[in-house]
Amino acid sequence: HPVKKKEANDVSEAFSFESKTIRISGKCDRNTELNDWMKKIRKNEWVAEVRLLNYKQDNAKEDGVFFLELKLK
Repeated sequence: HPVKKKEANDVSEAFSFESKTIRISGKCDRNTELNDWMKKIRKNEWVAEVRLLNYKQDNAKEDGVFFLELKLK
């Protein structure tokens, strides 16, 4: 489960986990590859939702950087 920051004075309470959520970050050559991969992920019966939270590619010669969030059923 992804770690979700939480305000707290005690270090043991500084983090919590978000149930049924997976966050993925990575790089890809082309955004079409990322779109195709997201479509494949959505086809899994255990996946409720796939959201692209961020995608940035400064120029065509560099890899794009993405951040996805998967919600599980």
